[in-house]
Amino acid sequence: MGPDEWHPHVRVAGPEYEGLLYGLHGFVAAPLSGDSLLLRGVLPPRGGRSEPRVALWDGRDLASSVAFDISVTDTECEPFGPLTHILALRRLAADHLNGRLGAFAGTDGFGIPVRDLRQRYREIADECRPTIGDALGVPLRALTAQAQDLEDCALWGFVLADRATGRYYVRVPHEEGTEITVGVDLRLRDSEGSPRDQVGMLDVYLPSLAHDHDLTRFRVADGDGYCDLVCDLTEFIGGLGE
Repeated sequence: MGPDEWHPHVRVAGPEYEGLLYGLHGFVAAPLSGDSLLLRGVLPPRGGRSEPRVALWDGRDLASSVAFDISVTDTECEPFGPLTHILALRRLAADHLNGRLGAFAGTDGFGIPVRDLRQRYREIADECRPTIGDALGVPLRALTAQAQDLEDCALWGFVLADRATGRYYVRVPHEEGTEITVGVDLRLRDSEGSPRDQVGMLDVYLPSLAHDHDLTRFRVADGDGYCDLVCDLTEFIGGLGE
């Protein structure tokens, strides 16, 4: 496949493509899983293609590079979230390393072998399930995606508090222009015990509570020395993955 087969006119893919870019940028220098492949690039939709291409490599030898045409929506045209892309590409990387993807159709303008996996990607995405570590990262993406808008709630740290709860430290306004650090507890598993893959309206609710100085009504007794108080939002933020 030559570069002339990807026409030079960019077709905007909308927020679905932006979600892909945002979800994957952290894997440029860190492998998708274990000693696996790194992200070499996210290549935009072009010409008659409405969906992007993702390039992976081993971080050492450019000749190890591969590229996959993927989908940003499921069979019902609903957009995949950032975590779904991470899980699906993790699976694709493993399948490639184990020789399960077959031959590539050609190369792009960078000489990277390319394979059209849009349909397979949808199938893999539907099968993927997050780990508790994945679930721990979901609120982090929500709180940092629009950092410039979170003027009343600055992410200050986080920890997996137990096997079902993440604690997220945020700096919030206090009295007379001061700030305090609040440890906010969020549930990372659903009612069946499976790790969650969505964050609901956390990025709306949490800054609103901080702005209105309303977090303290969720205060619980806790000996956490990393913050001034702990607030339990495990029930209030019921949109997490529900």
